[in-house]
Amino acid sequence: MLVSFNYTSMVAQGGFAWGVKGGLTMGLQKWNSFEREPLFRYHGSVFTESIDDANFTLFAELGYHIKGSALRFRSFTNNQGQRIAGRTEGNEFHNLSVILGGKQKREFGLSGWWYYLVGIRGDYNLKAEIFSGNFDEGINKFTYGVTVGGGIEFPLFEGVGGILEVQLSPDFSKQIFIPSQTFTDSSSGRTFTFSEENVSNTVIEVSFGIKFIREYEYVEDY
Repeated sequence: MLVSFNYTSMVAQGGFAWGVKGGLTMGLQKWNSFEREPLFRYHGSVFTESIDDANFTLFAELGYHIKGSALRFRSFTNNQGQRIAGRTEGNEFHNLSVILGGKQKREFGLSGWWYYLVGIRGDYNLKAEIFSGNFDEGINKFTYGVTVGGGIEFPLFEGVGGILEVQLSPDFSKQIFIPSQTFTDSSSGRTFTFSEENVSNTVIEVSFGIKFIREYEYVEDY
């Protein structure tokens, strides 16, 4: 009697990718619900993500971001006829950010991808510069929020790709919170009330990056 066996093979892909990216940051802030003018600075980050057969991947990102807002003073001529030059003073928060999230990818062109992403984010404030001076009072060292965005990936060389990405990152917590305070001048007896300081961050970032891809295939026989 002849007995035959049929084998079925399944080929699957997996791996991981890592890379670096950086670019322009536009910082937006609310001080007690009043918008300040945008602050233009920079950011940089490293990231890693999963690779599998599906179009959905998980990623983790660690980055350095300068957030904040600006006050811009226009040039003017004073009563003595002197021309006073305009200037810009920035409120800067130098933050270290960690983002954990997922990407949904779709094919773009012959060999590229477009994608959108969403992640949860935690920030740690390294230092704050308010009106060009160091500032500590009322600073929350830890803040949190979300990051959403999208971009495109395109091949550069074998195993190396390029990235163009836009992200929007609003904070749910406050970067600065100082309760309202009342102060009485002992010499005049006058009472002064300082309003609450309540500051939150939002940033819009445009990034360019390089992604290094490490893929593998494995075969399972049945």
